[in-house]
Amino acid sequence: MRTASHLLRILLLVIVIGLMLAPSGRADAILWCRGDPVVVLSNGMVMDIGASVATSIFRVETIHYELHAPVGVSLVAAVGTPGLVTLLGLPKETFTFYADQPPGQYMVVTTVQTRGNADVIADTTLLSPSGLRLSFHTTPGRNGEAITLILHE
Repeated sequence: MRTASHLLRILLLVIVIGLMLAPSGRADAILWCRGDPVVVLSNGMVMDIGASVATSIFRVETIHYELHAPVGVSLVAAVGTPGLVTLLGLPKETFTFYADQPPGQYMVVTTVQTRGNADVIADTTLLSPSGLRLSFHTTPGRNGEAITLILHE
């Protein structure tokens, strides 16, 4: 037997998909989807990495994140945050980690592939082990472009 919360989630999913597929009445209407993994590093730093894409989630093929951390730092976890992207399993989010930066420097390269052209906004927040926001950057780009953000402790 399904619980009320399970049925509510299904109903909300159906409503969201219906709204995304319904005609908007405007030829230039833009839908946004978002990928948003959270990364935990061995030095205690936490990074919230994101990409907002100006298209329907069904037109996004891949979102790839490349994180470059300081030498000697390792990846503890990379977790996709709950949302329509992870709920539907679309689009495919991939993640690569490198420890090749100087001390205190982090670089994130975000590349989004869509069917057709789409604007992309990449953003990253760097949090200290105590949760203090040390750095935040956002940069616009386009479909297929490697969008690079550099952050410092």
